[in-house]
Amino acid sequence: GFAVLSVDPVEQGERLQYRLPQKNMPGVCNHNLMGNRLALCGEWFGSWRTWDAVRGLDYLASRPEVDPAKLSVTGNSGGGTLTTWVAAADPRPKAVAPSCYVTSWKHNIENELPADIEQMPPRAFEFGLEMGDFLLAQAPRDMLILGQKNDYFDPRGVVETFHEVERINSLLGGKTQYFIGPCDHGYYQENREAMYRFLTGKYFGKANAPEPKITLPPLESSFVLPEGHLENLPTNKFQRAFTRDIGNELAKKRKKLSAPQLRDALADVLKIKLPVAVPHYRVLRTIYMSANIFRNRFGLETEPGRIMSVLACHDKRMLFHPDLEAKKITLYVPSLDSCDELGQRLPDDGSLLYAVDPRGIGEMMPSGTDQPIPRDFFSPYQFDYHYAALGIMFGEPMIGGREAPHGVTQCI
Repeated sequence: GFAVLSVDPVEQGERLQYRLPQKNMPGVCNHNLMGNRLALCGEWFGSWRTWDAVRGLDYLASRPEVDPAKLSVTGNSGGGTLTTWVAAADPRPKAVAPSCYVTSWKHNIENELPADIEQMPPRAFEFGLEMGDFLLAQAPRDMLILGQKNDYFDPRGVVETFHEVERINSLLGGKTQYFIGPCDHGYYQENREAMYRFLTGKYFGKANAPEPKITLPPLESSFVLPEGHLENLPTNKFQRAFTRDIGNELAKKRKKLSAPQLRDALADVLKIKLPVAVPHYRVLRTIYMSANIFRNRFGLETEPGRIMSVLACHDKRMLFHPDLEAKKITLYVPSLDSCDELGQRLPDDGSLLYAVDPRGIGEMMPSGTDQPIPRDFFSPYQFDYHYAALGIMFGEPMIGGREAPHGVTQCI
């Protein structure tokens, strides 16, 4: 009794945007690649994907065999994410069943889970939002929150979000259920059948829908686009072209700024509070690098009570405090690690050499968060991306925290 429309999101199925091979997780790495560039234009990749899904609902509702008063949305993982955003953005679905996405952002952070860029809405933390708030945005409606027992989207958060959503949704007249399957991340049969029971119970009054054995047709016979790829359409326009066009339009509107205006604009974008306060420092252990050079280390509390960067003085002396009387100072800002990059070198001009490792760099590189072996700062889906995305959710760019002490409130 159901007509089903399955929509390929950008960079999935027949809508691939890149043909470059990736070593691991190509889809989500490319999502983040597109999302990072959209963020520079003030856009969020999740909104683009949600727009596509809502346009899919428009088409589905236009079909003669479909009752537009009985629309539902379900999906798993990235589809569970899209189901959640569509639930927030569109009042038409009368029932939604997101699978293997909804948990709580607190669990994602505690479990050091780098989620996809479209799964991390900008400024959500700034406004105190949790995942359940998006499900409730168009309440009342019937909801089934699906998870898996061994999913990296923590099933404990499924239960917690269910109770929060159910409490409010029921007061408004909606029904809320949850189901946690016995498997790993995925829309396995147990979860699919829970979804069937949910929807058949709502629309037909009989919550009993075991899944029959299904034989999938050959892949080629299911292609919608020529040879299964949108690049073969003469009217195709890749997502990156849209981003380019937005950037070009922004450039036309951009005014030239004086040096003071540019400084203030950068401080505003990076959320750096001027003037910058002088941080408290803690004396750390000195590293004996060679017979002639000591690496004297000081932990800077660039967040109240937290060491978020390390200042090191490379000198022939063992120093327990920064030398404030030096007539000339060179400050080295590293690419990845000041100790490795400086090695045994000292300035030729006789200046006192200091180096700083800001948050996420050198000695301040975190130890967790889906670490590859060896740790790779440039990995598109690891710790630096994870913390930067959290900064966007706080409305406080992480790079602003690297630039100035007491400039932001987030921490790694």
